[in-house]
Amino acid sequence: MKELWSSQNRFLAAFALCTLCLLNLGFCWSLNDEGVALLKFKQEIVSDPHGALSNWIDEIGVENPCSWSGVGCSKGYVVDLNLKDLCLRGTLSPQIGTLIHLKSLILRNNLFSGVIPEEITYIKGLEVLDFGYNNFSGQIPCSLGNNFSMTLLLLDNNERISHICPEIYELQKLSEVQVEEELLSRSKEAACESLFTPWYIQSIHCLLTCLDS
Repeated sequence: MKELWSSQNRFLAAFALCTLCLLNLGFCWSLNDEGVALLKFKQEIVSDPHGALSNWIDEIGVENPCSWSGVGCSKGYVVDLNLKDLCLRGTLSPQIGTLIHLKSLILRNNLFSGVIPEEITYIKGLEVLDFGYNNFSGQIPCSLGNNFSMTLLLLDNNERISHICPEIYELQKLSEVQVEEELLSRSKEAACESLFTPWYIQSIHCLLTCLDS
């Protein structure tokens, strides 16, 4: 009798667990932290005219965002986010800094505005950062100068960006920078004030045409 009761209890427990899973209460198949971060990124998008992020949803059985549009993964980690040319309008969520495995972040030719959050500097392995042709404003986080993996930094046609720290130009792997001419001039002048500023940039392309807002 006790064995029968024990078997019934195990069955009921298993049934209850499966029911909770099917109800998506977070006990099973929950979206990982990177997926949650991308959903918070999506929350800051106020206009997505092409429905580019329509499949960015928390579904039953989906454990990571690797199948989402614009998201590239390696070994289950998000290493690439490419959302260029989508006319996305919004601000950049600080949660982007939790995607610590990112190698490439491309938001080129959209309508992002506001400041670039300091949290982006948490992505120490970031190699490509392309924010060209947006409406970002304020100062580029100086801590990007501590990202020794950066090879490509494109900030052209963001006419509201007010300052870029000279430390960023000191990155040894940095091979290309695109910023506004006036911004570049101010940054180079600041860098020249230091007697120990090494310059490793192999090519700097300054784009002079501003985004027609």
